[in-house]
Amino acid sequence: YYGDNLELAFGDVMPAFSELTASNIGIFGFHPSVQLGFLSTTLVAGRSVTAKEGTDTTVGTFPRYMYGVDEKINLPFNSAVGVSYVRSEDVAGITKLGPIGTALPLGKNSVLGTNLTLGFLRFFTLSCDYAQSRYKDEQSMFTELIDAAYSIAGEGNLFKKSVILRLKYLNTGKNFYSLSSPSIVRDRETVEAGTQLKFPWRLGNFAVDFKRYRDNLSKVADKLAMVQTIFTGGTLISIPSLPSLNINGSFNSAVDQNINNRMVNNYTLVYGAGIAHPVSSRFSYNFRGQNSEFHDLKLKGNNRD
Repeated sequence: YYGDNLELAFGDVMPAFSELTASNIGIFGFHPSVQLGFLSTTLVAGRSVTAKEGTDTTVGTFPRYMYGVDEKINLPFNSAVGVSYVRSEDVAGITKLGPIGTALPLGKNSVLGTNLTLGFLRFFTLSCDYAQSRYKDEQSMFTELIDAAYSIAGEGNLFKKSVILRLKYLNTGKNFYSLSSPSIVRDRETVEAGTQLKFPWRLGNFAVDFKRYRDNLSKVADKLAMVQTIFTGGTLISIPSLPSLNINGSFNSAVDQNINNRMVNNYTLVYGAGIAHPVSSRFSYNFRGQNSEFHDLKLKGNNRD
């Protein structure tokens, strides 16, 4: 049901409170939202993981249930401030865990977060997130793990959105658990930047993105201190009455920063180009070529192209 001030959803839903509390997760449950003036309240309750019996060769999964609330105050100029709380809990709902010796944790996790979004002159938006998590495994942990995460992101547009700029920084603590945001990785620093340029007269566009993930910020001795760097870029040139040209490429490197015993040091290079053109309302052609190269700087025998 969708009304002016009330929305009711039941079934497969995807709550989106904030990046750190509830995002990129699908659940089967109830998801209502109420808007009263500049105040909004959103609730969610349901099952986020389905129970699966283990076998002699596969590990099962406990059912997991999730409950949460998101309170938001909407402000002028596309600004808002919000607070959200989400709790996830595993339930012992299967009889066979898996192969002999399998141990499945029964996790209990709560995340309390706040979010501030500021819109400046309608061409720049700044978003700040902070959250604290509590996690306990009822089988193997005697104390509750408490940690925090924070992020800051900005997006701007110029010349009537002909130029778009994006920046983001995310830092998660070693013991920051957010079972309701599965894309969040613990003990990681994330840096992202990107830009998109639209050519005048609808002649095409150009885009480039940069991402870097640095793991093991706590410098655990027996854990890889991995740094992954990703560059992607591409352009589309579209001139009326001529075939459109698309060119793109990417560079992806993974390096273990432990120089005394570097376990991983490789990169992948992908580049390609293609043309496309409609001949009639029923027929068009599309040709594309692409090449991929993998280079292992530690074990040369693994190189592929």
